[in-house]
Amino acid sequence: MDHTLDAAALHAILSHLEPRSLCSCSLASSTLATVVNANSLWQPLLQQDFGLYIQAAGSQGVDLQSTYKQLASSKAAHALRFAAVYTDGGCDGMPYDLTYWADHAFQPNCYSPHCSDGKSDISIVALLQPNGCELDVQLAQHRQYLVARCAPAAALLFGPPGGGGGAGGAAAGLQLQSVPQAAASLAGWSSVGLERLFMDLYQDLVLHQQGSTWGRLLLRDVPANQVPQELLKLDAAAQRIEARQGHGLYSSVQQAARHMYDSKQLEWVGQQDSSRTTALVHEVAVSRVGHFTCPLAAGALLLGQHPAAAATAAPGSSSSSSADGSTSNPQLQQVLALKHDPAAAALDGANTLDQVLSAVAAGLLPPVLQQGEGTGVQWVEFAPLDAAQREARAQRGWYMRPVVWFRFSTPQQAPLAGMPDGAAATEPQQQQQQHDVIDVDEDKMHEYDDPAEEPNIDVQCVLLRGVAVQLQQGLQGAVTLL
Repeated sequence: MDHTLDAAALHAILSHLEPRSLCSCSLASSTLATVVNANSLWQPLLQQDFGLYIQAAGSQGVDLQSTYKQLASSKAAHALRFAAVYTDGGCDGMPYDLTYWADHAFQPNCYSPHCSDGKSDISIVALLQPNGCELDVQLAQHRQYLVARCAPAAALLFGPPGGGGGAGGAAAGLQLQSVPQAAASLAGWSSVGLERLFMDLYQDLVLHQQGSTWGRLLLRDVPANQVPQELLKLDAAAQRIEARQGHGLYSSVQQAARHMYDSKQLEWVGQQDSSRTTALVHEVAVSRVGHFTCPLAAGALLLGQHPAAAATAAPGSSSSSSADGSTSNPQLQQVLALKHDPAAAALDGANTLDQVLSAVAAGLLPPVLQQGEGTGVQWVEFAPLDAAQREARAQRGWYMRPVVWFRFSTPQQAPLAGMPDGAAATEPQQQQQQHDVIDVDEDKMHEYDDPAEEPNIDVQCVLLRGVAVQLQQGLQGAVTLL
């Protein structure tokens, strides 16, 4: 067969085979192996099976067969980490307190909610992180330390009656077997609650370093010769909590009005390794479970090409960018270009299903792939862009596409279904608090003594599950999501 059919004919035949069969054919002869290795055979398979469109399939050194095998052998889906780099909604308590910084919405846990004190419509631009986000590792270490130090006191404060006998008899009355239970309970607390408990104990320790107090329980299991060193660790933990900046635990954030950006994440924009990182997103979950003043009512998720590969100044974005603070930073210009993508603009103010469907009918949004309605939620999934739409948008410097729009509607008592592992609190009392969902139309700011000038926008978690992949050299800036 190798001698009767030319390469074009073999290519046409092989294009109808599945990937496994293609790999088998490559073992039959050197001629077939050469044809099977052609990027033009694997480009449509990457698009069909993984939703990736390779714009530079003919680039020198690019091997799409290897890329396909890499994606096919990827591990099972896990929580993907997107780090917030910019928002035009600020955060509650800005600019000095980053307790509710926008990045918290994308943490794969329920330790910290995002709370914006901005206008009714806000945007958050977040960048896909490689596996093992540095900030999350540091936050986990920070929380583990606080749990370990606070557990002895928590065993008495929140344990069954009769375990102690007041502050004076706290150390003497402590039952050792209750400390692991207290630590397990603290592990489910929000970061804000855990840090407040630690700071209360720490301040009590500082005021009463001599004598038996609740604060002394922070040092209960520390040998006497190690107390000075442990006091330095306690001081460092308190400084991290008070500053909420530096030390890598919380990003260093600059601000202009309510426009805030993470300068540390901006440094990552445009780096070669970051532009080669892509993800196959399998599912999206949004949670507003929690005690919130004004829970998120409606929102949309858009995915697209890394800003390092997008146009640095897209048409029409320059005038809009001037309202976003300084744009002298080229990385910030790339991030703002995504925010001003027309696909994102079409969803601004789209708070009802009718508004979304009207935008689809007007051609401002892609066609609806499917839509649904559950208990207290409506959602719309948009169809992928076809090749002509992608090309037309790329020529104008736009790379984003809407994936899903959603709206919450009614209050309900609901379990934490679909939330990440470890999201649910371990104590029954805390579990019930997590289940208390507030109607999206309720403004509870006065009831919660919230002094913000405008209604807050609160959300517990925006979770994307899938597989993060580091693409081969030569493919950075060459991949767009369908």
